Amino acid sequence: MQGRDRKTRKKEKSPSVSSSSGERKRKMTERKAEKSPPSLSAEPKATLAQEENAPSGLVTGKPSFIQSTYGMAGNFELVVPLAEGGLAYFWRNNDDERLPWEGPVKFAAEAGRLAGVSLIQGDFGEAGNLELVATDLGGHRLMHFWRDSGSALGWYGPTQISEKSLVPIFSGSPAMIRSNFGCRGNFDLVVPLAEGGFSYYWRDNDDPHLHWYGPFMFGMNLGPVAGVSLIQSNFGSPGHLELVAQIEGHLAFFWRDSGPDFRWNGPQYLTL
Repeated sequence: MQGRDRKTRKKEKSPSVSSSSGERKRKMTERKAEKSPPSLSAEPKATLAQEENAPSGLVTGKPSFIQSTYGMAGNFELVVPLAEGGLAYFWRNNDDERLPWEGPVKFAAEAGRLAGVSLIQGDFGEAGNLELVATDLGGHRLMHFWRDSGSALGWYGPTQISEKSLVPIFSGSPAMIRSNFGCRGNFDLVVPLAEGGFSYYWRDNDDPHLHWYGPFMFGMNLGPVAGVSLIQSNFGSPGHLELVAQIEGHLAFFWRDSGPDFRWNGPQYLTL
């Protein structure tokens, strides 16, 4: 990721939790506040993840699937954890009338067995690198990988987002998006916690060191969270983060304002 221009971004407060599910306040003011210390201060590693072509293998965990901007029509991109450890990457060439799937390509075996992944496309690199976050099996750490969109087409990482814990801290698959906060657009990430509730992280893509900030915990009084889905909406300016989670068999909705408080609000339970 060398040679990326960075602009100074506006700064974000550490969010707090509100359990109110009342009417949202949408009036936005200019984004201010101090940053929380980054989760890890070291620069992201540019280490090429070990990679090999693999004819077969069992998969485990939840896959993550997107349509990228590669090619004319936009390829399908897929990453899934492998039972033997590491990850498998597949892609479908949507410019070929036969629509062939390529792969699997294994990588990140050194990361061990992984439980959940979340895949997006960013705007770094020549054509927009693929960006991936993953939790390990057992929920001891959270890590980031990226795939070079240039000629090398290699997977790099892992970069540790959280310090490795001796006890389980994460549960379930993470959910990551690229938001429009900042000049370049931050990466925003929510992952369920083993003790209940959520941990929120964000990466400052205007910072040359690409620091991850967090964890910012919310919803700690809730039960175990089985899964999360995260988007950015057009409410507020530049747009609230909106989250739906499965909590003990129920659907719960949360949202985080765009400033000045940057506070997570909820839960609001959906009636089935």
